[in-house]
Amino acid sequence: MDIKTLKNTRICKEKDENFCDEWFKYTRASFISHVDTLYFMVKPKCADWREDERKQKLFKVLQQKSDAANASHERVPIFTDVYGGLEVEPFMGLKMYSFNFALADSFNVFICEFPPNDKTPPVMVQLRSQTLWINGLRKSFDTACECVEKVFGHFDIEIEDITENRIDYAFHTNYIQDFMSYFPEKKLKEMQISNFERWHKEGYFYQDDVGCDYFTLGRRKSNNVFFRVYNKTQEVIEKGYKQFFIAMWLEQGIISKFDEFVLSRAFNYGTYFSKDKARCEFYYRYGNDFEIKREIMSKLSSPETPAGWFTDRAKGLVPDITMICNVEFQTKRKFYDRLTIPDVTGGETCRKRMYSLFEQLHPLIQFLTHDTVRFIKYKGKYANVPRLECPDADWWNRLRKTKPLEYTDEWVIDYFREYQYKLDKERQKQMSINKMARMAAYDKSDGDGDSALTILNDTMEFLSSLNDNDIRKYFKVRNSAVKDLKRKGGVRNETK
Repeated sequence: MDIKTLKNTRICKEKDENFCDEWFKYTRASFISHVDTLYFMVKPKCADWREDERKQKLFKVLQQKSDAANASHERVPIFTDVYGGLEVEPFMGLKMYSFNFALADSFNVFICEFPPNDKTPPVMVQLRSQTLWINGLRKSFDTACECVEKVFGHFDIEIEDITENRIDYAFHTNYIQDFMSYFPEKKLKEMQISNFERWHKEGYFYQDDVGCDYFTLGRRKSNNVFFRVYNKTQEVIEKGYKQFFIAMWLEQGIISKFDEFVLSRAFNYGTYFSKDKARCEFYYRYGNDFEIKREIMSKLSSPETPAGWFTDRAKGLVPDITMICNVEFQTKRKFYDRLTIPDVTGGETCRKRMYSLFEQLHPLIQFLTHDTVRFIKYKGKYANVPRLECPDADWWNRLRKTKPLEYTDEWVIDYFREYQYKLDKERQKQMSINKMARMAAYDKSDGDGDSALTILNDTMEFLSSLNDNDIRKYFKVRNSAVKDLKRKGGVRNETK
């Protein structure tokens, strides 16, 4: 939001400059970057994977654990001596990779029993966004490799080679706030230079507004390069497992303290446009007009208030949030096959191909952002200039200069993890409140009662309705959740 629009909001007219600086200040036209997704292939050292006796022993263990996970509909521990314990997830497969085990929030290892040919490695590893952004690329990769090596070592299986399968390069930015106007369909050819033959846009209708939140070049199923720009803020709010990005964006200054306030509450509500309800909450907490605050409180207290009311009421009261979009390059094997990647390891190791790729990240990104696609200046004095002679657009220059984030301070990493935990806990509380209240409604013919005693009575009635099977299921889910949080380092002794 521009300064003029911000100053015209009611909250800024009511408050002094110090308040506005504290809550609404952020660094405009900013980018942060990192590898967001990494898939790599692992080739075991064996003559015939299909018939190898060591592999048969491995798959016997995997089959037993997979059957147990599918029967119980929950994760089952496996290889407990590796990084404190891995898990087999129920009904978790990926095409021909029918078996898997995982380290929570870090990586998944998918294994194929019968590869279609000798050129297809039987093991594929997926590194998660959370571990890549927080722990770093090299550390995350090494941890996953060591895990696979230790597991396979139990069965005397060595690793021969590790190669890339898919790498996504992500650039989060607050530069673009309106996809509809920023990527006008009639100007898509003029504004970029690339060899892409297809483009695609997606949008939405909400209340009386129409918007766009997804723009792509190329085909998603391509085995080469796929380019996309989409609303990352919406993904974080609605997916429910990437809330650490909110803390990271605030720490990097690409959103304001106000944005963090709104996004953290919208995350608990679980829908993107609940941001407008959170905007009204902000005015209720910090605004000066008591009549407006009384009106907002009345609507917040009523579950019958339509979402559109908050959208209309928030206009002019407080600014809208700063949207973060993700500019992303999805690259696959065909892209790397046509490149010459120098060997920079200086030794023999099954990881040397990946280490060489990591050392070439900057040249790779420069190639992608210039030779694969680049956005150019096409307006004003450049309107009649041949496209190949036009300079890069300002936002594209900024993107190309962005260096990948790498956190080294443990306290920052701990802060992101703690933020992830606390926001997830709050969301679970809100979901529990909603479910408990709806459960109580089935047993009540009216809606009377708004005291702590009412909650106590509703809770007691719920407990009295449980049978032995319900109680067993409760403790099963509870114990599973405790183990899950311990594994993620999220269990806290909150005695303060």
